[in-house]
Amino acid sequence: MRERVHPPGRTGWAARLAAAGNRAGDAAARPGGGPAAVRGRRAARERRAARGRGHRSPGGAGVAGLTSGRRLVVVFLPAYNEAAAIGQVIRRIPRPAWPGWDTLVLVLDDGSTDGTAQVARAAGADLVVRHPRNRGLGYTVRQALRLAYRLGAGAAVMIDADGEYPPEAIPDVLAPIMAGRADYVLGSRFRGRIRGMRWYRRLGNYAFTLLQALILRRWISDGQTGLRAFSRPALRRCRIVHDYNYAQVMNLNLLRQGFRLAEVPIHYQFRSTGQSFVRFRDYARRVLPAMVRELRLPVEPALRRAYEPGLPVEPVPGRVRELDPPVEPARGQGVVAGQGTAAPELVRPAGRTG
Repeated sequence: MRERVHPPGRTGWAARLAAAGNRAGDAAARPGGGPAAVRGRRAARERRAARGRGHRSPGGAGVAGLTSGRRLVVVFLPAYNEAAAIGQVIRRIPRPAWPGWDTLVLVLDDGSTDGTAQVARAAGADLVVRHPRNRGLGYTVRQALRLAYRLGAGAAVMIDADGEYPPEAIPDVLAPIMAGRADYVLGSRFRGRIRGMRWYRRLGNYAFTLLQALILRRWISDGQTGLRAFSRPALRRCRIVHDYNYAQVMNLNLLRQGFRLAEVPIHYQFRSTGQSFVRFRDYARRVLPAMVRELRLPVEPALRRAYEPGLPVEPVPGRVRELDPPVEPARGQGVVAGQGTAAPELVRPAGRTG
């Protein structure tokens, strides 16, 4: 039996996530997942069959019960050494992100060395996941999509943590999904207003966006935007084939599957703090082969079944320990001990309830 750690006074989201992690750890410690895990998977399959959802769970037991059964939007921020900007971005995120929906702010700190995770917690992030070392933006976004889906998000929004994209536009990029007109939404800088972008970055954006448009045989105006929204089916089906970046391969994958795209004009202000990891020569050397790899992989057409984003969604049963890599816990946070795997760190700021 794995050691369980229950910090005193934990309530709301934190208590539910810690309990889920403990259940996952106990099930994983038994050969084959144990009878309880088997029963849990069987019960989950039966519930899905009864509801006629028509999709399979990632499997396992453990992430059930994280939400209150209400409709949920997950706003996630991948971050690497963004301590100077991330706090202000989090504080500007609308709550609720969509009227009548719960909002959970998720930060994935990709091995920062400047205290990004601590700043995010202090600013009010609901869930902070920290990679022990830097794994890459594509890797981090892949993890965020997976975790948002397992938490039961009916819709999700990704926004960069560097302050270049306006959090106030989050409801605008959610609107086409909530209206049932789109599955995937890009916040387009080139349909809105741009301030401070250098000419060579603008040229690089034009070139990569044009290349994607030619491949997909449809016009898109901003293939590299850092503000995007996803329906629940798009969250589940999105594939990111390399760890370095996500932008182009995400577009190619979702649109090749037939998910409906919308673009929404947004305002963009070039970053005033930190440094971008993008260097054009290295960027092209890594991104172009990844695009070729994505195009060589088969895709299945998106299921054209009815999806109503306004309905509550239960979290998907799935082992918290399956999140890769293990999450580095903060001091005083609950840990599922054993085999080097910890439950994701979760902090609910004072005064906020689950």
